Amino acid sequence: MELARDRLEVIDPVVCHGDFHPLNVLATPGGSPLHAIDWTNAGVGDRHGDISWTLLCFEIATVAAPRRADRVLMRVLRRRLQRAYLNGYRRVLPVDRERVQLWRPVSLLAIWSAAEAGQRGFFGSEPRLPASLIGWAVHEFQRVAPGTGEQLPGPALVEGLSLAISPSGEHQEAPDQTSAPGSGLPPEDNDVTSSAAQNRRVCNGVIYAAETT
Repeated sequence: MELARDRLEVIDPVVCHGDFHPLNVLATPGGSPLHAIDWTNAGVGDRHGDISWTLLCFEIATVAAPRRADRVLMRVLRRRLQRAYLNGYRRVLPVDRERVQLWRPVSLLAIWSAAEAGQRGFFGSEPRLPASLIGWAVHEFQRVAPGTGEQLPGPALVEGLSLAISPSGEHQEAPDQTSAPGSGLPPEDNDVTSSAAQNRRVCNGVIYAAETT
């Protein structure tokens, strides 16, 4: 991560949600605007970090969804949902593909640490994230950051945990590897433009009121 630090310097920091995904969006009948909730991780930083996290959440669901049927469904829909999210974002602001990729190891580190801490009881007796997510995050981190020299401890650090076993004790399917290699982005996502529009204040694609003059 030391190697990426300078490249992740934020020139145009904006308000970021920090945990933007479908379960943190409320909708009401009648077609009213959507509302983002759960702002406990909000901060000011690079909006591409938010994009990377949201894209990763669709992948996490293929491993961490509580029911096997949900995991299978997300493997089928994941790339479509990622494309829909990116296309909607680009209608408001351009997306720098390279910056999204740079943030991916950071996002993986965050989900690994949360899953590891949960299994060790840091958040109470009931882990909020399944043990299978630890091994998945380690695998993905080593896949996307082979040249950094960074290593994440594997599931062996937590006694009895294995990537092959889900919380219910059933066999856990292999992670979906259909994204562009090492990117977490849909393979069809090849027309990403560079970062711009520094005069807007954004929270993960939601343009907030005032444009600066």
